[in-house]
Amino acid sequence: MGDKGSVATAGVGTVVLNVIVQGKTRKIKLEKVLHVPTMGFNLMSVGMMEERGAEVSFKSAKSIIKISDKVAACGAQKSGLYHLDMSPLSDVAAVASLQLWHERLGHVNVAGVKRMIKNKDIDGLKCSCMAVEDVCEPCVYGKAAMTPMPSAGGGRVTKRLQLVH
Repeated sequence: MGDKGSVATAGVGTVVLNVIVQGKTRKIKLEKVLHVPTMGFNLMSVGMMEERGAEVSFKSAKSIIKISDKVAACGAQKSGLYHLDMSPLSDVAAVASLQLWHERLGHVNVAGVKRMIKNKDIDGLKCSCMAVEDVCEPCVYGKAAMTPMPSAGGGRVTKRLQLVH
């Protein structure tokens, strides 16, 4: 961190960004990305980019990231930080499948999610694949009834501090 402190990471993964380069939207894939839930914004390390073969340059309040001599992403300086030119998030959300929306919305009935998509009840709720798993394990466990505790067994407690099961 900038203050020589540290923060806990929750995991490492791959992120696909939709960036705008010369007026066209392009997907770039970043691997070995750290997930830091306590951080309120996303940061990219120039040192890590260069370590992985990218060429990063800053000129006239603009940033350019090149990979294999091709422009991969561009950005502009705002409030002392360089921000990548990104496409709106609603376009990114469109890649989610019906199964993923079912899970994101707290395992809502699949027919209900389809109805929300059809009626456009939620802005940005778009679906790329309408297929759903036959069995959703969390839904099955959530609907399972517990068997009652057996009433047969030992007698009643007659003294204080006697063992109770």
